[in-house]
Amino acid sequence: MAYYSASTTADFLGGRRSAPPGTLAVQPPQPPVSRVPEGKTPGEIKDDLRTQLNAVEKLQYQLTSQELQFTQRMAQSEQDAAEKVKVTVVSSSSESNEGECW
Repeated sequence: MAYYSASTTADFLGGRRSAPPGTLAVQPPQPPVSRVPEGKTPGEIKDDLRTQLNAVEKLQYQLTSQELQFTQRMAQSEQDAAEKVKVTVVSSSSESNEGECW
């Protein structure tokens, strides 16, 4: 949780100001609280966690697939654009053209 006003920051810090007024003070991250659901056996909890893990893995796979498809489309678009662009180099120096026949 972040506190945005200087007075709130000072209140949060017990009246001490460790940062200039108006700066952002952030609480340190809190460790996760592990709670065992009542009425569930360790086996049921394990099954629930496996189900959740499988769901997360499926979402990660879908996201990775979408990112790969996007990257491939972008690479193809860049390649198509590069093929359409032709660069012609013309020398503007008269010295480099002296004595040369084109």
